[in-house]
Amino acid sequence: SKRFDLRASQQELRKLKSFAAPIRRLMHRPFDERWLFFHPSVVWSMSRPIAEQMRDGKNIALVATRQVTRPQFEHVFVTTSMIEIKMCSHDRNTQIFPLFINDVPGAGCANIATGAVKKLGSALGEPVFDASTRDVASIAKLTPRLIFDYVYAILHAPAYRARYFEFLRSDFPRIPLTPTGDLFCALAVLGSELVSLHLLESPSVGKALSTYGGPANP
Repeated sequence: SKRFDLRASQQELRKLKSFAAPIRRLMHRPFDERWLFFHPSVVWSMSRPIAEQMRDGKNIALVATRQVTRPQFEHVFVTTSMIEIKMCSHDRNTQIFPLFINDVPGAGCANIATGAVKKLGSALGEPVFDASTRDVASIAKLTPRLIFDYVYAILHAPAYRARYFEFLRSDFPRIPLTPTGDLFCALAVLGSELVSLHLLESPSVGKALSTYGGPANP
């Protein structure tokens, strides 16, 4: 930025007790994780409220764009770290939606509208989760992670992307309800597998389908 003050920045950096503390993981592009010195002395624009939700790497977030200029919708991903503003689009800003919001250190609640959860639970005939729980998976009730995985499956369904493309190109995705709880759970299982793959946490990631033929140190 033309307003960057080098001397002021140097003065602020001298106050730091540790140069390791501000270093954060940053999802620069899908499958391209980097490191950022996340400090106001060197980073001009910082979305601190959201960035703090992804501080410890234990949260999970959906990332998506509000508009699409390409001929198909493919602008959605998952992360456990902060993101760069063009993370899943070359020409549109990327928005991040953490699954949990921690207003108080050590205490978090699901970042899902209560009305939407009740509507979903009523439609599927499933008990509604406690908003403060961090349960990862439970078919017996709707948990935050179960809903997250269902949403992720829907957003990657080819039929959904094709059918609703005219809407997806101009606004945030809308998530339809399933007619049965069994279908919801089946999609959530697929979504969970896809999340695991995209976070490179799945055992399947180690089974390469291709080989690398370049130099040892490209």
